Amino acid sequence: MIDKNIEIVKAVLNKSQEKFALTEMDFRYLTYQSLAPFGYLVMDKKGTPEDIQKKFHDAYFLYYYKDMAQNSLLESLKKSFEENKIPLLLLKGSILKDYYPQTNLRYRGDIDVLVKEEDYSKSEKIIESLGFKKGLNSEVHESFSKGSLLEIELHHRLFSSQMDFQLSVTDEPFEHAITLPNYQYIYSFNRNDFLLYMILHLTKHLIKSGTGLRSFLDIYLYLQKEKNLDLDYVQKEFDSLYSGYDFDFLMSFTNDLFTKDTLTAEEDALYKEIIHSGTYGSMNVRNEKLVKKNHNNKFKAIMRSIFPTRLALQENYPSLAKHHWLYPVFWFVKVFKMVFIHPFRSIKKAKAIMKVKNTKEDEDN
Repeated sequence: MIDKNIEIVKAVLNKSQEKFALTEMDFRYLTYQSLAPFGYLVMDKKGTPEDIQKKFHDAYFLYYYKDMAQNSLLESLKKSFEENKIPLLLLKGSILKDYYPQTNLRYRGDIDVLVKEEDYSKSEKIIESLGFKKGLNSEVHESFSKGSLLEIELHHRLFSSQMDFQLSVTDEPFEHAITLPNYQYIYSFNRNDFLLYMILHLTKHLIKSGTGLRSFLDIYLYLQKEKNLDLDYVQKEFDSLYSGYDFDFLMSFTNDLFTKDTLTAEEDALYKEIIHSGTYGSMNVRNEKLVKKNHNNKFKAIMRSIFPTRLALQENYPSLAKHHWLYPVFWFVKVFKMVFIHPFRSIKKAKAIMKVKNTKEDEDN
């Protein structure tokens, strides 16, 4: 059964006059899914307590001002990279925001961009010249921040080695990109490959720790505006992955979620997962998937979280990509941190894994 918060999103998309009396739980849930501004637009002020009205009001305008700041930053980035003749591929929200009724409805925690490996050092300097400071580094990207509102993730690859899709679009992304109007060096994916990229990004999160409503809303709005896409090509590329997710099912689920009042049993099972997953997954869903991956053996799941595979560890320690022999060293570093730096967090994580409930499927097996 579709719940109230989906109806709130649908009311905004359909420009409905329907208003909703909102509660603290509605605010928490919509915020958890990065969709709080939707509630503000359809809020029934007479039926909504004043303190809740204020929370939705503040969230809406926080998104609004952050969107303005990010849009300004994006223009500065495009200008700087264009002037320095460095190819820059815009990812995710920087493109998708224009598919929403208002750009601030598509919350962006940061601005994601991709550059070629050989341009990475020069790109870092350009971003730092705009007043940004380096932050966390991963196998896929490096983070840069400026103040409390602005963050850039500078990618040199789309996905980690652990999630190596081995498709042309992920291995040679600029070969699947087109320049934006009035630019020679600023790119976005072509229409078909942007859809493929979104589905791959969605699948990555579904596999690892779940994903929320927003990921499906992105795809739904994109499909509503982009007609005559080559869906056969997208499906052929996606199906070659053997990801465990069916292309037709994901597409029908995305459509049904925002157009129908009820879902099929299979769709409802996925819906129950995503409403507990937050925007890009949650630790609880990650633990559930970890236990299931280890054949419902919770002890094995805990041991795997302590001693991850090399590819999993490589996401946080990028040097492992070139120096495999460091694998046991970083295992030791990880265990040292767990025992001596974050012992209570480690115990809490182990307890959370032990609390994972067996699924009906697991019990039957």
